[in-house]
Amino acid sequence: ATATPTPPPLNEQAYRRYMRWAHHASRLIGMKLQLGGNPRSLQNGQIFLFNHFTRIETTIPPYLLHHHTGAICRSVAHQALFGVHHALTRFLWDGGCLPSKLPNLLPYLAAEILRGRKVVIFPEGGLVKDKKVFDTRGTYAVQTDSPGGPRKHHRGAAVLALYVDMFKMYLRAAAAQADEATLAHWQRHLGLPDRASLVAAIHTPTLVVPSTLTFFPLRHEGNILTRMADWLMPNLTDTARDELMTETNLLLKPTDLTVHVGKPLQTGFEPKPADQAAWVEALKHIRTLEDLFALDFTEKSWFKPSLHTQAEGAIERLRERATRALYGGLTVNIQHVVASLVHHYFTQGRRQVPVAEFEAALLWAVYRLQHQAAHTDALSLHASAGSATQLYALALGQHAAFATFLQGLQRARLVRVKNGAYHFSALVAEGLARDEIRRENPIQLHVNEAATQPAVGLATRWAALQAEDDQAGFSQAWAELQLDVARAAAHATYLAAGAQALAAGAGAVAPFLLKPSSAKLSCGVVVLHGLGATPAQVRPMCEDLAAQGYTLYAPLLAGHGGKPEDLKLVHSKTWLAQARLAVQVLHAMGCTQVQVVGFSTGGLVALQLATDAELNVTHTIAIAPALQLVKKRRHLLPIGLLMNVLVGQTLGRVYNPLRLGVIPWHTLHPTHPAEQYHKIPIIAVARLVALGRYVQKLNPRAFGPVTLLHGTADTTTQFAASATLAKTLPNATLVPLVGEDHTLVRTNAGHTWAHVSTALANPQKAKAHA
Repeated sequence: ATATPTPPPLNEQAYRRYMRWAHHASRLIGMKLQLGGNPRSLQNGQIFLFNHFTRIETTIPPYLLHHHTGAICRSVAHQALFGVHHALTRFLWDGGCLPSKLPNLLPYLAAEILRGRKVVIFPEGGLVKDKKVFDTRGTYAVQTDSPGGPRKHHRGAAVLALYVDMFKMYLRAAAAQADEATLAHWQRHLGLPDRASLVAAIHTPTLVVPSTLTFFPLRHEGNILTRMADWLMPNLTDTARDELMTETNLLLKPTDLTVHVGKPLQTGFEPKPADQAAWVEALKHIRTLEDLFALDFTEKSWFKPSLHTQAEGAIERLRERATRALYGGLTVNIQHVVASLVHHYFTQGRRQVPVAEFEAALLWAVYRLQHQAAHTDALSLHASAGSATQLYALALGQHAAFATFLQGLQRARLVRVKNGAYHFSALVAEGLARDEIRRENPIQLHVNEAATQPAVGLATRWAALQAEDDQAGFSQAWAELQLDVARAAAHATYLAAGAQALAAGAGAVAPFLLKPSSAKLSCGVVVLHGLGATPAQVRPMCEDLAAQGYTLYAPLLAGHGGKPEDLKLVHSKTWLAQARLAVQVLHAMGCTQVQVVGFSTGGLVALQLATDAELNVTHTIAIAPALQLVKKRRHLLPIGLLMNVLVGQTLGRVYNPLRLGVIPWHTLHPTHPAEQYHKIPIIAVARLVALGRYVQKLNPRAFGPVTLLHGTADTTTQFAASATLAKTLPNATLVPLVGEDHTLVRTNAGHTWAHVSTALANPQKAKAHA
């Protein structure tokens, strides 16, 4: 057994230096710390409970508390850590850590609390959370492979809190009786500077704060360090290998650490008036805190047995409340939801599920969880599952975290994709035994963790039924869901823009659906706006078409409706995915024919849809498509992009105005400035040029019926490019708008709306108009 070292006095100078190191280290490794729940509890609490996941957590809570409150903390670390190396031991001492087997640990911690310091305890008592947290009866218990079977959390934190409250009660009684000798003794014993400090300490309630750490993403693959360890130490145990993999992934790869700070819990120690004197009588003999924790409350000669029952009952109740709050503070992320959904299908005997049905169910599940989280504090969601924009990314099939997790499941041979369906292997069932929740089975690991939040299991089961009833998702209910998700994402984008938000307001940004006055929805039209604009650009034309009996849906293209910087990170594939989804929504709403109308950049996206035979687009109308831009020195664009990168990465590091380069923006002069960006990133212009070239190179035979409307005097996009494309395509009609510029849709220049109406009514018979 490792000898228990004697703790040196806490060196506050070294402690603060340690905290500075921790701050720099967190930035270096890319760990993002986010607080949720009740952050004010950090200031008010004295005893903080954290779920123990990895060894690195021993260092995180003290840093968290010091960073947000300036408090100095004592944390209880696993005994084994102090016997690894003398340098690690010194590091732990400087960080305020104490070994879990320290003699008289609880009295030591009680003294620290009374001196105004905070205490961090990990009540699970384990180094790796690879055990189930529910027993067979559904109550909280740490599952172990020990002969005793499942056990509850260690009760040290509850005992510490209750005894400190007992002590405070005793000294308050002494103060009420003006027992100066007793107060002076304890002031000296605790090393407090004055009587006022002692009085403040005994009148401060002892609060226990359960706080839950959740890492995202939790990676399940090895890295260069684990591969080196396997080579150098081939006999590593599974537990050690799991710990090493988790620790090194946190250090080597960017990770979100969400801390859900729970509501403070009081001990509930309130002696009955009839028992008050007996408590004081029992405590008046103590001269040290070691005496306090050594009291035998069952001694009948001087202590009433009922008081022992009161103390034990208070300890057990506090432990149960803290355990539930600790596990209930899980921050649910997309990995939890995906794993729970796979687990549900597997346990229902479904070994394969169509991709469309699974992804529709996943969307429904996250959507339901977001609505629940909005109405209750009991459910916390990570941005990967709680953000409106991430939900929209999931609807578009572009949720990066979901895709990464799915790839991990495939590498683990738990899931494979074949013939348009997800297939679940028998390996999903491995890890169901009480001591087999291992990292090799990320599904069971995440299901085990999410089991503490019943809302996750309920949402996934409900969503699976919903998607099955919707016939793989494409129904009226699915369409309404997609509309709601798109609107919420647009609103979130507008709010995130802050002071840079468009002056026209959130209404101009929101995607809209217009239905005809009659109940007939046979003909639907998707309408796509231009670069830097919003759906407000096409709304007047859509209202005119709706009056003619069409159902119109105008989505907000990604990167728009917020701030111009948003366009830097948007790829044209996202616009195409949005347009495809919009077509599917109209089909799901009952439109037997769907046509697409796009303006400028939206025209390029519309032309791409015209080549997708599976999407069943009846007709495409491209208004002034940005096939080629009318811009002098367009050939200098690549040079400008290169200069921006070079200058931004060099001079921009020392002179902030140059961090975006020398020509970071392209200035616009919008006719409706309240609804459009005044500038767009030069990189977005480059992507638009590339998209125009890509569309012109598409196979002409792949296009369905196309109508091109273009002003002959357009000073933004080239009319000649549209004319050339019309000649190339076998089923295309060119409608030249003589003398008109680029402002066609918003102003109805050249009777654009009438031309669009004519083309929509006769998609196969559109004729050129001079």
